[in-house]
Amino acid sequence: MTSLRIVVMLTLGSACGPRPVVGGEVRLEDGARSGVGSPQTEAGVDAPADANVDADVVLARTSSEAPPPLPEPPASNGAVSGTSFWQGAKPEERPGRRIGIAEARASDWVGPRRAEFWGLEDVIVVAVPVTETGKQRARNARSWPDGDGLRCDHRVCPNYVTLASGDRLALTNSTASPVEWELVRDGRVVLRVAIDARRFAPAYVDIDGLAAGVYGVRESASGEQVGWVYRSATDELAVGPTRGSLCRFSLSLSPGTYRLVAWHPDLESQEHLVEVKPRRIQRFNPVFSEAQIRP
Repeated sequence: MTSLRIVVMLTLGSACGPRPVVGGEVRLEDGARSGVGSPQTEAGVDAPADANVDADVVLARTSSEAPPPLPEPPASNGAVSGTSFWQGAKPEERPGRRIGIAEARASDWVGPRRAEFWGLEDVIVVAVPVTETGKQRARNARSWPDGDGLRCDHRVCPNYVTLASGDRLALTNSTASPVEWELVRDGRVVLRVAIDARRFAPAYVDIDGLAAGVYGVRESASGEQVGWVYRSATDELAVGPTRGSLCRFSLSLSPGTYRLVAWHPDLESQEHLVEVKPRRIQRFNPVFSEAQIRP
C-alpha cells in the first residue's frame, strides 16, 4: 500500500539569467511532424526537522492509471527543438553537485569545430509566451522529454532532476527497500512522500496546490539533499530533463513569440527569445561550460 502525505505549499519562483545561445530555423515539409528525431526512452536545502513542517496534513490522491498517449500534432503548430550541450572537459564531481554529461552527435553541434563538447543531462527547457497568440496552448501538441517523475532504481535514487507539471507527480520504486523523500523550499518541508518497495507501476500524488518554482529533494531519514524538482508555472510549457545519449528535446508550440529558458540546478540559466511560426522548427541549442557553474 503506497503511503503519501502532502502539506501546505509555499509560493516561490525560479531564477533565470539571460545568456546568448545559437538559434536557427528549419521548414517542415507537408505531412512532417513538428519535432526532430524521436523521444528518448532512456531515463536518466537543508531544512529543519519536523518542527518546521506545516501542521495541516491531508491525504494525497493517488492513482496507478497511466496518462493517455499523446496524439499527432496538427500542421498549424510550430516547434522548438535542440540539444543541451556541455563545452569543454568533463567537470569534476563535487559533493552536492551533479553535472551529468553524455555523448552527443557531431551533427547537432553548432559551436567551434575543434571544441570539446558533450551532451548535458538534467536540463529543463521552458517556453514562456510573450505574445497573446503564444499564450494559446498548442492543440494535440507532442513535446518531449515529458518527465518521468520521482523514481528510485538500482542506478539512481532518486533521479537528480525531476520536472513536475500538470496536477500529478509520478512515483516509482523498483528497489527492495521503501523510500521517503521531502520537498524543501526556503528551509521548510512542503511535501513528503513515501513509497513502498518494488512499486514498479507509478503511483501518482496530487500536486495541484504546489506553487511554481524550484524545490530541493532530500531523504527523510538522513536529511541529505539528493536532487531537485522544477515545478512549472501555469503559463509555461516545460520539457525535460534531458537524458540519455543525445540530450535532445522538442517543444510543440502555437505560433507566437516565446522566451526560452534552459535551466539546470548547478548552472546559470540561459535565455533566448524566439518567434515560432506554423510548420517551422526553430533551433535552440543551449551550451553550458565551466563559466556557468553556480558558486
